[in-house]
Amino acid sequence: MKKSSKPKLKIAFVFDDSLDRDDGIQQHIKSLAKYYNTKGHSVDFLVSKSKTSKLGTVYSLADNIQVNFNQNTLKMPMPAPRGLIEEILRKNQYDIIHIQMPYSPLLAGRVLNLCPDDTLAFGTVHIVPSGLTSVIGSYVIGLLNRRSQRHLTQVIAVSKPAQGFAKRYLGLDSVVIPNPVDFSKYFKKSRQPLPWPQKPIRIGFLGRLVKRKGLEHLLQASKILLDQGFDFRLEIAGDGKDKEKLLALAKELGLDKIATWHGHLHEKAKIQFLKSIDLAVYPATGGESFGIVLTEAMATARPIVLAGDNPGYASVMDNLTAQVFDPYDYPNLAKLIRHYATLTSKQYQKAINDQLELVKRYSTDTVARQTLDLYYKRLNQAGLAKRLEDE
Repeated sequence: MKKSSKPKLKIAFVFDDSLDRDDGIQQHIKSLAKYYNTKGHSVDFLVSKSKTSKLGTVYSLADNIQVNFNQNTLKMPMPAPRGLIEEILRKNQYDIIHIQMPYSPLLAGRVLNLCPDDTLAFGTVHIVPSGLTSVIGSYVIGLLNRRSQRHLTQVIAVSKPAQGFAKRYLGLDSVVIPNPVDFSKYFKKSRQPLPWPQKPIRIGFLGRLVKRKGLEHLLQASKILLDQGFDFRLEIAGDGKDKEKLLALAKELGLDKIATWHGHLHEKAKIQFLKSIDLAVYPATGGESFGIVLTEAMATARPIVLAGDNPGYASVMDNLTAQVFDPYDYPNLAKLIRHYATLTSKQYQKAINDQLELVKRYSTDTVARQTLDLYYKRLNQAGLAKRLEDE
């Protein structure tokens, strides 16, 4: 078999937050880096304060402070030293720097402005704004980064909604390449699979306990099911500023005796949680650019996934429209849960197979290959491919 003649690349992921967290962008970066390593490429991380990583050299460029943006808790970097950035770029002579967007002018923006002409800069847009504050913040970030954005050779958006955000708020054209999901982590056949359905059936929610994630809507629909005498248990994983309010609501609705609150789960525990439930219900109302929680749940081949009708989730669910619901229509959500909870074993297996077929397009192999192909395409167009072949 003829070996690929494409040269190996030196790639640097640039991200304003810490690499140590398990949030969506960090998982995106790590999944791509893991794949690139298996193909012989070199990967570094230029980030705010982070520990080391087995996936590549980590350069902690600055300390960070905690801020709230888009109803998420983020860490914003302090100013990264210009001299340190110049030294790292000169030492490593990257072929590609890949910025995670939106970004701060104090870290990623400085890396972009100091990027050598023979290093191509890519950006991936990960968010859509939720609420007036994040809309205004997005406009401000776009204005602050106008100068550094000119150094971007190619912009990627993780979904159609993120692509719309990039155009409207940042003034940037982009191509859509979705978030990757690592099948090797999630899809492992159990020697003793759980029966379908479990008795009582397990209805699960996994996510931050904040308003836009919509847990209150699942609780309200669950009250209807409880009043109908439906036999089920609620399994709730996550933490957030609305936890006490949601605990009080569950008690008020009479759900406290059938609800288990698991708190924040780390990666391994999260996977086990997803494999322990029958239905995964995500009633987010907006502010979602993609829906990585949906693809992760599908990849375990255990729960049937029901998703709130917001642009990010709808873009992921694609042809599984029957599993998309209006979070504010509690009677319909209760009816939908009951419908899927009472599928026959044959119907359940078909639903799982349909989900697996859909989620294959989001596999790390597929997404990473698409991104690598774009790297090589732009390197060729910039006349830099010959230099790589000569090295």
